[in-house]
Amino acid sequence: SAASQQITAEDFDVNGLLLKGVTLNLSCKLVTGCAKGAVTRLDNVTWQNMASGATQLFLNKDGSSTSTFTGLQFDQVLASRIYIAADGQGGTPVFTLVSPIPPTGVVVPGPFVTVVNGATVNWP
Repeated sequence: SAASQQITAEDFDVNGLLLKGVTLNLSCKLVTGCAKGAVTRLDNVTWQNMASGATQLFLNKDGSSTSTFTGLQFDQVLASRIYIAADGQGGTPVFTLVSPIPPTGVVVPGPFVTVVNGATVNWP
């Protein structure tokens, strides 16, 4: 099984990243001035060798902006897997995925995305 490791970041502009056994925890809060609450970019990121039951991407963001992520590739499809946990922290952020793997129908509906406190994840 993969080691439990995590990368935590506030400001991020990522295009092309391979994470092997690593969870990505992104936090962007208006109050700390994180790009005025906007997520710059999170594209073409691949997760591999994730521990069973590990959430692969945490999105913690207040405010009301919309962020679009292209080409995210999540580890194998398992019934108990949560790929994204999104927390709006009292705001109404919207996270939209473009060309994710696995594609729609495999993931949604299902227990693969959790949202709390006003966040929305669109998995087309």
